Amino acid sequence: MSKRSKAKEIRRKIRREKKSEERKENIQPQWMRRGEIIDISHWRERRIEKSSISSGDTLEKIAASLCERISIQDLVFVSPKYIDGKGIEKELCDILVLHKNCLLVFQVKHRSISPDATPEVIFGRASKTIHHSVSQFDAFVTNFLSKANIKANNLRDNKCNIMLSDFAQVHLISLVCFPGKANFPENSNFDIHNPYQEFKSFPTHIFEIDDFSKVTLEFDTTQDLSEYLSIRRKFYSKNCIGISKELDLIAAIKMNWEQFFSDFEKRSEFISLEDGIWDEYVKRFSKPIVKRAKLNKYSYIYDYLLSSSWRAIGYEVPLPDNFPVEINQSRSPIDRHMQLLLEFNSFKRIHRRDIVDGIFSTIKRARENERKINTPFAFRLIQEVGCNTSFLILAINSKVHSRKERLAFLHNLCMTASYKFRIKNVVGIATESEETTFRTEDYFGCCEIGFDYSRIDNFSNLSDSIWSGHPQPKMAYEFV
Repeated sequence: MSKRSKAKEIRRKIRREKKSEERKENIQPQWMRRGEIIDISHWRERRIEKSSISSGDTLEKIAASLCERISIQDLVFVSPKYIDGKGIEKELCDILVLHKNCLLVFQVKHRSISPDATPEVIFGRASKTIHHSVSQFDAFVTNFLSKANIKANNLRDNKCNIMLSDFAQVHLISLVCFPGKANFPENSNFDIHNPYQEFKSFPTHIFEIDDFSKVTLEFDTTQDLSEYLSIRRKFYSKNCIGISKELDLIAAIKMNWEQFFSDFEKRSEFISLEDGIWDEYVKRFSKPIVKRAKLNKYSYIYDYLLSSSWRAIGYEVPLPDNFPVEINQSRSPIDRHMQLLLEFNSFKRIHRRDIVDGIFSTIKRARENERKINTPFAFRLIQEVGCNTSFLILAINSKVHSRKERLAFLHNLCMTASYKFRIKNVVGIATESEETTFRTEDYFGCCEIGFDYSRIDNFSNLSDSIWSGHPQPKMAYEFV
């Protein structure tokens, strides 16, 4: 290829990328609810409560807002209760966050310490506060080991049944705050000397509230945070790393130093991170950091859709008698919706980027299909590597098909995809195509389904007709 041809190809690529960005900007404001345009560029920041810490209650509110940053209101429970052996209601923990097969359990503690006290007294009081916070995990650990069922209200005030036996992994997180600590004299200031412990064999992470806020900015989904906590546990539990500032540890991990840590671990040597690694990381990787922020911008639409999915509770398509699918109906609509949310919320930030890109392209393709082949819809199945849940997107012209028909088609697409491709979990979202100025969403998930293979023939034919590889299959309503 000549230099002139290469230059033309580069210019064409730049024009395509520019048009793609313009198309996203045009679609973005259409995500409206009750007339309010969702400003995704500041959406995450708007959710965080700005407040000074003046009491333990205020600290719990700030901690809850940080949990909402990484998750959604439906999966965050403040002060869940349990009934002890004497029938007395007691607090299980300060905050409980659900994540697919993992629980994030929080205890928060606040204590004012006079800077005029001696360093020994300051350190002793801080250590006592941390010890008290960690010891309060005892109620949760006891209930978890006994596989208790907990009834609690989430931040949306929906009462949910939480079966602790459904979760295989637990991260205990102690958040502590010492108001005024930043203003202590240099000889009286202190860092947490035991940022990781094990409480009754459960991994226990200790953060100052400000540090945890920074962590949730870097790892702003429960899946990303859970992976970071696992890495953090590995380093501290092996005693291969000394006490370090939280941002410096994050920078070391992000700069792909894991192999470096692994080498030291194998040789049983001890390392200590010097202050300033985070500043070096920001300086050295400034361009990739800006690029990451730009790529992440539209992925927050996914978070908005996730936080809006509670509107789907109770809005379901009943299964006809001849539908060869078995769904666990023993749970209430709220509990089934919670299970759906756990699947939706299991995607990492980088996966959410791909999903939103898929949503944009599907919305655009639905408009093109209607214009070119007179088919007013488009759909797409996204299967991420290393992720057990696949995501299905349906875009359809709301002027041609009703909301009920749209949900019925989404219902068929998810179930036939699960059967056709042997996918364990499929979650789907349906929305309008590009022609609309007011956007709504429907949700459906195949998480606890089985198939009656004694009467699968018609359903198998339906799956083949939908997923046969044709440009656009016919809309299938045979079973709805």
